[in-house]
Amino acid sequence: LWYGRFSLSHRAIISDFLRSLTPPRGSPTPLRPSVASWWSTIEAYGGGATAVSLGRQLLDDGHSLGKSLKSADLVSLAGKAGAGAGAINVVLTAEDVAVEGFCMSRCGTHGEGARGASPYIWVGDPATQCPGQCAW
Repeated sequence: LWYGRFSLSHRAIISDFLRSLTPPRGSPTPLRPSVASWWSTIEAYGGGATAVSLGRQLLDDGHSLGKSLKSADLVSLAGKAGAGAGAINVVLTAEDVAVEGFCMSRCGTHGEGARGASPYIWVGDPATQCPGQCAW
């Protein structure tokens, strides 16, 4: 779920990154180091292969919950995306969206929705609120 106004280039870069985690079968071997090779290393610790695919994308560029969010709002936004078995909802907030604790104690978070709903990940955009602070 894209929350706030993202440029087409921002959305393309992030989408391409997520797709690069699991390259399509039969595609040429990526140059090393690559995101796919890093992901293969991570899989070795987790007990098996994992396939990452980009699912349905929702745009909320009208800031339906406002431009200042609390942690509970992130759970609510993640729930809007729905999810299938094995899915993880991702909430990305644009640079003009303030999230409780962002830049002070976290750059993103993860958790589980209410009543055992699908897990979610949230990542904020630090470009204007704390440039360079979340670039690790």
